[in-house]
This record gives sequence, C-alpha cells and structure tokens, in this order.
Amino acid sequence: DYLMAYHCLCEMMMLAENQIHLRLRAGDAVIFDNHRILHARSVFADRKRHMQICAVTREKFHESFRLLAAELGNTEITRWILRPGACR
Repeated sequence: DYLMAYHCLCEMMMLAENQIHLRLRAGDAVIFDNHRILHARSVFADRKRHMQICAVTREKFHESFRLLAAELGNTEITRWILRPGACR
C-alpha cells in the first residue's frame, strides 16, 4: 500500500498543473510553510546568483508576528494563532 501511495504522490508532483515555477530577482523573497508544501529549485549556472535560506520555527514565527502586531498597535492581530494551513 505504501509503495502504491508513494508512486501516486510522485506522479502528482510531476504534473505541470501541480507546479509553480518562479524566477526570482534580486531582493525577491519566497515564504512558505514546510509543513504544507513540497519545494525545490532548478539548477542555475549564473555564478552571480545566490540563494539564501532562512528557517524559522513555527513558534518563533508566531511570536515575531504577534510582537510586530503589538508594536504597530494592532491588538486584534496579537491574539491570532495561525494554525497549519490557516489563511488570514
């Protein structure tokens, strides 16, 4: 059962309709939840290009989110707790 499910998942990942391709420019950032999305990058040959990865725990993200909201005076947002897959 596992191998059949794994094979099905691999097939779904390779379908063009399930993929997004972005070419990032200097200063661009992509933020995503590792619990909710599969991600990868294609190869690039330009030696001037650099990819910086920053990993943050879910708890640290929520803490920073609430602190920034409080600093900006948005008390309603300070009570938000973003659940996995939640959109606000």
